[in-house]
Amino acid sequence: MLITDAIEAADKLCPNHFTLDEKLRWCSEVTSAIRREVKKQYSTVETVITCADEIELPDGILFSDIEMIYIDSIPIQKSDFRSLPFLNNGELIRKFGINLTTPKILRLVYLDMPREIKSISIKGTFNTNSDCILGDELPFLESDCILCAALNDIDDKPDWDTASKSYVISNDGEKILLSNDVLIPETGACLAICRVIDDETEAEPPYDRMYIEYVLAKGALYQHDYDGYAVHMTQYNNLFDEFRRDYKTRNPLTDMVGFHNYW
Repeated sequence: MLITDAIEAADKLCPNHFTLDEKLRWCSEVTSAIRREVKKQYSTVETVITCADEIELPDGILFSDIEMIYIDSIPIQKSDFRSLPFLNNGELIRKFGINLTTPKILRLVYLDMPREIKSISIKGTFNTNSDCILGDELPFLESDCILCAALNDIDDKPDWDTASKSYVISNDGEKILLSNDVLIPETGACLAICRVIDDETEAEPPYDRMYIEYVLAKGALYQHDYDGYAVHMTQYNNLFDEFRRDYKTRNPLTDMVGFHNYW
């Protein structure tokens, strides 16, 4: 189910005044809960360190999302990680067998959490090629589906029905590269650009209904309907628990599984 379909279903069941951005944020909370508690997906990041003062988390990675830490091939427990920058080289050698007199590779294994689902729409004048838009820090990321609507004036209302659709191949902070030729090469082109909300629920049917229940629950909470909140949260929790059990049955793991020299 598309996230927008879940929101539409919730709106039909209980019309409300909440904005799309608010409801997208609630759906993002459900997706994050699933990825954190059920569908655990891991990524790695590494950097070279030459002293204990350089031992720190890269930007965008939370300590709570770290599963394992390695310095070269030596595993470090999370409980010890925060103390490392305060130890001198002799203490690092004695306690962990780490000698930082030579450069070492710091490798982190962390939960790869999904980005927040957002509705993004901007206007401006841009220099364009047929397959790219030049602009500093444009808020679109790789794989985003976007619509580009030409405007005669910056104050015009964009016609999204006739807008050109494309996918973002890359964004280097100075330009975004598109998947196909949808633009006319121009200097100072007046454009409206929006992100198509094509995100899907992290749970498949029938468990995707948990998104609907969660949006209804949050809506009831903020309207001070605490009985309605309790009912919908009970439904949400039941669906979440059923999904977790079903997922583990279809994707069995054992408690003996762990990370060993995760390279």
